[in-house]
Amino acid sequence: MQLVVGLFIIAVLLAVILYPDRCIGVAARKDLSGPRGLPLVGNLLQIWPNRRRMIPLMEELGKKYGPLSTFTIPAWGRTIVINRPEWLAHVKQNDLKSYTRGSVAVSIFEQFPGHFTPVATEGAAWRASRKSIQPIFAVKSFQDHLVSAMDELDGTKSHFDKNISRLWAAIEALIAEHSDRKRSQDNLNEKTDFLTSLIQGHSEENPVFLRNIMVTLLFGGRDNTQNSISWAMYELSRHPQWLTRMRKEAMELDQAGGMPTFSNVSSYIVHLAVFYETLRLWPGLPKNARYAIVDDVLPAVPDLGLPEVPISKGTYVLWSDRIIMRDPTVYGEDAAEFNPGRHISPEGKFIKPSLPEFISFGAGPRYCPAATIVPYEWVCIWSALLRDFDFEALDLAERTVGDTLTNQMEKPFMVRVRLLDKQEQLEY
Repeated sequence: MQLVVGLFIIAVLLAVILYPDRCIGVAARKDLSGPRGLPLVGNLLQIWPNRRRMIPLMEELGKKYGPLSTFTIPAWGRTIVINRPEWLAHVKQNDLKSYTRGSVAVSIFEQFPGHFTPVATEGAAWRASRKSIQPIFAVKSFQDHLVSAMDELDGTKSHFDKNISRLWAAIEALIAEHSDRKRSQDNLNEKTDFLTSLIQGHSEENPVFLRNIMVTLLFGGRDNTQNSISWAMYELSRHPQWLTRMRKEAMELDQAGGMPTFSNVSSYIVHLAVFYETLRLWPGLPKNARYAIVDDVLPAVPDLGLPEVPISKGTYVLWSDRIIMRDPTVYGEDAAEFNPGRHISPEGKFIKPSLPEFISFGAGPRYCPAATIVPYEWVCIWSALLRDFDFEALDLAERTVGDTLTNQMEKPFMVRVRLLDKQEQLEY
C-alpha cells in the first residue's frame, strides 16, 4: 500500500513538473501570452467562473495581451483567442477542411435545433443539409415568397424538453399540411411559400431531417431579426437624428413609388447604413469557436507587427465578432460608437461593408445563405413602421448582451409607441 501511495505521489509530482502552468496533456506554447495557469488544471479556476461572461473575459484578455492570447482547461485542452479579422477570415475560408465546430458544440446543437441541421453536422452531412435549404434562398424564391410575406406584415432541461416537443409537433403538422399541398396536382400552379419550396426541392424521405432543417430556419430567422430590430431601436433612441433621417427617407420613397421591393431596396441608403452599423456593433453571434482537425498556420499581420501563429491539431480557436468589429485598428478611433455615416459616401451613396472587416454574416463555406434576404426584410419592417409611428425609449441606460447563443439584450428594452398624426406625416 505504501508503495502504491509513494508511486502515486511521484507521478503527481512528475506531472506538476511537466505541466507547471497548463492542464495535463497539453503542450507548452512559449510564443503565446495569456493568464498563467495552475499545474494540471491550467486556467480552469479562471475560466469556469467566467463561463457565462466570455465576451467580457475576452475583452479583459485583449486589454492585457492584445488580440492574441491563450488559456488551457481540462477536457478542452488549449484555446487560442484570435480577435483579428485577418485570422478569422483564414479560419472561415478553411472551415470544414482544417476546422470544425468540434464534438462539444455538435453535441449541443444536436439537441437544438437537432440532428442533420447545418449547425449540428460536419463534412458530407453538412453539405447535404446546406444543399437542402439552398433552393429557398434563390432570387426567384425571394421574389415569389418574401414579397408577399412582407406585404402581410402586421406588426432547466425539463422545460427545454417540453418546449422543444411542442415546437417539433407544430413543425411536423406544418410539414404534413404542405406535403399534402405538394402532392396535390391541383395546386401545382398556385402561389407557394418557403416551406412548400423546401419540400418540393427535398428528395429525402427522412421526416426528422426536414423538421430539424425547418426549426433551424425559423430559429435563425426569428432570433436574428428580432435582435437586430431591438438593438437598432436602442441605438436610434440614443441617436434620434438617424431615426429622423430614416423616417424622411421612408416617406420620400413611399411618395415616389410605394413599398420597398427586392429590386429597389438599394434606394434605402439610410436604412441600409443603419442596418449594417447595427450588425457591426451587435452581430448575430457575438462569440464563436472552431476546433483544428489538422495543423495550421494563421497569417502574419505585418502592419500590426503580429507574426504567423501556428495552430496545432486539437486546438480550439475562439473569437468574438463584436470585439473584432469594435476594434479601433479595424474601424478607426470611433469604432465603439454608433455611426451609420461610415457606410455612406460623401456623394450620398451606400457603401456596403465587406470582408474581412465586416463578419456579421460569416465567411467561407458557412457564409450565411440569408445574407441577401435579411437587409431587405429589415428595410421593409422599418420603412413600414416609421411612416406611421414614432418611438420613445423609456430607459436609455446602457444595455449589455445576455449569456445566450444569439445577440439578445440581457434585460427588456421598453419603448413607448405613438401614432403620427397627418400633419406630422406631411412634414416629412
